[in-house]
Amino acid sequence: MGREYFYIGYVDETTFKWLEEDLSYVPKGTLVFFMTHIPTRITEQKRPFNYDYGMLAGETINAESVHRLLDGYETHFLTGHLHSNSNIVFNDHQMEHNTAAVCGIWWHADVCIDGTPQGYGVYEVDGNQVKWYYKSAGHPKDYQFRSYGAGTSKEFPKDIIANVWNWDKSWKVEWLENGKVMGAMTQYTGVDPYAHKVCTDKKRTMQSWISAANTGHMFRATPENPRANIEIKVTDRFGNVYLQTISK
Repeated sequence: MGREYFYIGYVDETTFKWLEEDLSYVPKGTLVFFMTHIPTRITEQKRPFNYDYGMLAGETINAESVHRLLDGYETHFLTGHLHSNSNIVFNDHQMEHNTAAVCGIWWHADVCIDGTPQGYGVYEVDGNQVKWYYKSAGHPKDYQFRSYGAGTSKEFPKDIIANVWNWDKSWKVEWLENGKVMGAMTQYTGVDPYAHKVCTDKKRTMQSWISAANTGHMFRATPENPRANIEIKVTDRFGNVYLQTISK
C-alpha cells in the first residue's frame, strides 16, 4: 500500500472479510497455511509502532488482526520479501517462516543478504502434522549451515563461526574439539562473512543500495586448541543431525 518507492505492508478490509468468511468453513484446530509476500511480523513480540520506513516496508502493520482472526488454528505463516531467512514462533499455535529468495541477492550471487543460500522452503504435511526444511539450490538436502574457521570474522577473529539459516529456538548448535563435545555455541546477531564479501564487491552486485544484513542465526565459539580437529554439530527441531568439519 503506497508508492512504489515508499509503501507499507497492510491487509485491507476486503481481504479481511474474505478471510473471515473462508475460515468460517474451516474447523478450529485445523492446520492452516497463510501466505503473503510481506512478513506479518519478524519479531517474537509485537514492537511499538514507529514511523520508520524500514519497519513499515518489512512488516504488515495490522498483522495483529490477522493473528487474532487465525487464533485457534494451527497456523504457519509463509512469507518472503526480505531476501533473508528466519523462523519466528509467536505462540504454541502460530509460527512464521520468512523464507529466503530463490534469486539470492537479486540474481547477483548464490546467497541472500543474510548468508542463506539461494533456495526455497519444503513442507511435508501428514494430517495436522507438518515438517519443513530449507533446500539450498545446488546442494543436497542435508546442507543446513555454513561454517567458517577462526580468523574469518573481523568481529570475532579467534572464533569459529556457523550460519544456521533455518534455525529456531528448538534447534541445537554445538561444537566438538578432537571428537569431544565442548558445548553449545554462542548465538549472536551479526553479518555472514561470505555475504559481506559478496555485497561489498560492487562490480558483482552493481546496485549501491545492496548490503549484507545482520541476522540472529549466527553462532560462534572459541577453540581451546586452534590446531585441533574442530567440528560443528547442528540438530534441528525434528532430531535430524548435521555435521561439518572446520577446514584448518
